[in-house]
Amino acid sequence: MDTGEQILALREPRGQRPRRPESRVQLCAPGSVPAGDIRGRSGVRQNQGGLRTGVSNRSVRDYYEGNTRSFLRPWRSSSSTGAIHRALWAPGVRNRIEAMHYIHELILEQLLAGGIPAAHRPEDTPPPGSPPLLVDLGCGVGASLAYLRGRVHASLAGITLSEVQADLARKRLTRDSDPESTGALVLAGDFMRAETLESVLHARGVEAISAAWMIESFVHAPDADALLRNVADHMRSGGVLMICDDLPTDDLAGSSQRPIYSRWIAEFRRGWHVQTWLSGGELARRASTAGFTLVDRKDLSSYVRTSPLRGMPVHLAAAAGRIIGATSPAWSNIRGGSALQNLSRTGLVRYQLLTFRRDR
Repeated sequence: MDTGEQILALREPRGQRPRRPESRVQLCAPGSVPAGDIRGRSGVRQNQGGLRTGVSNRSVRDYYEGNTRSFLRPWRSSSSTGAIHRALWAPGVRNRIEAMHYIHELILEQLLAGGIPAAHRPEDTPPPGSPPLLVDLGCGVGASLAYLRGRVHASLAGITLSEVQADLARKRLTRDSDPESTGALVLAGDFMRAETLESVLHARGVEAISAAWMIESFVHAPDADALLRNVADHMRSGGVLMICDDLPTDDLAGSSQRPIYSRWIAEFRRGWHVQTWLSGGELARRASTAGFTLVDRKDLSSYVRTSPLRGMPVHLAAAAGRIIGATSPAWSNIRGGSALQNLSRTGLVRYQLLTFRRDR
């Protein structure tokens, strides 16, 4: 969640149809340092500053249980769209709603390119067979499901750790329901667990997932390798997996030796409950081991507003929280967001969308 964007009202730039970012495929060189995956001698995952984060799935769940309703307050961008993620101000994006939905447009683009059929008109003959199953892993309050539901001919499902989010997602999807559309399934559960994905398959009456995506939820996973294997085990050959998140560059491992960077990393990981933090190259390598091939990589960092002036209220609030020792979920979110803005401005953290194909 972009905390700077939460606090400040954003000006709405004028423009034409949003232009897509340039795609590239770039793997890290053999032997490069897997930034963000530093472990101590005990084998316990640590942040790059050498400080343990104390993050667990329970703390991630509690974080969203405590913050979600705050994210959706009327003066915040998420309130109208339900999208609890970064606003992307790409060329041609005209207002905050389009900025919040821009990542959904990119996901839709990849789904269609991956063979997921577009929604048919009522007068058209639907494609034969069961519709493909698409799953949002970390669905929040159902924003992507609501956006995609009328745009693809597919069965949709979302999984979130938070009961609060699952309840709000079901209400949103019911409220926005199109009588002609297929309802989306929302499950409160852990997508790290095989039985959770199997429950979705059983509920939808299909054998495998056709596509899945994670918007700012990958970093919450306690074990990247186990997550990727679990998704691969339940996805059909040729299926698509998309991961969008703030990922460190390979240079961050060395830069983290600077005390100020070390503090920012620690505050970001604690504040936003980050359990897994891999560079894009390292993520691609691990995904390959699990049975995925990287087919597209987009750097969306330039579309995220992180100017010092715009982020000043967040930084001041974070400093105040640090002084008084505030530990509530709201303060945790602000401090993590402030640290992430600082890291992003250095260029050592990039907001990226990686698309993989299941190849075996």
